[in-house]
Amino acid sequence: MRRQSFVRLCSLAAAAQFQARLGGVAAAAEAKAFNRVQLVDGAGKPLSVRRLSVQEAYVFLYPYLGTPSFLIHLPAAAAAGAGPERTIVAFSAICAHQLSYPSKEGSPITYSAENSAVAGRSGVIVCCAHNSVYDPAQGAKVVGGPAPQPLATIALEYDNKSGGLYATGVVGPDRFEQFFRAYAEELIAGYGRGQARRLAAGTAAAIPLSEYCHAPLHC
Repeated sequence: MRRQSFVRLCSLAAAAQFQARLGGVAAAAEAKAFNRVQLVDGAGKPLSVRRLSVQEAYVFLYPYLGTPSFLIHLPAAAAAGAGPERTIVAFSAICAHQLSYPSKEGSPITYSAENSAVAGRSGVIVCCAHNSVYDPAQGAKVVGGPAPQPLATIALEYDNKSGGLYATGVVGPDRFEQFFRAYAEELIAGYGRGQARRLAAGTAAAIPLSEYCHAPLHC
């Protein structure tokens, strides 16, 4: 078996195991395998779960080089959680309503560790563009606003021996193709022609949202 095919099979198995862990309706969602990518910090060192700030959103590019995702260390265990206490979750950072996303210039979609005026609570992902609200503790379920579906879940794998954290696939409906079409010119300008659609491979840096973009919005 070719190495690329073997790696893809391993990613599919990991995504399927993650999917089964979700239970309920979420477990029935489609799991798509992508490259198994290790998450690293801004210096390129393997990401340590214990050094992730609780209640802070990090941005990493997965499953494509042009599709941002959120990594969040929740204060309590979640169904989709990874790590020794199942408190680490990841979701596509592309809003399921009208595809707002974090860029270097700013981010209308953010994680509100403190009380959000729009949501009336804390611990939610809020898109300030049209006030969609998602609960990361419940698989990014829509709990407010016009979004028609949850954010796609990024399947995570935690290596108990090394402490490494890996992204292995996507669970649930995603908006990647719509995103690529809607922001074609922006993505070409930011990444180069065809580069945003390249699959993430090897490692992906997880950067605090406050450092990733200049002006994240809070609402």
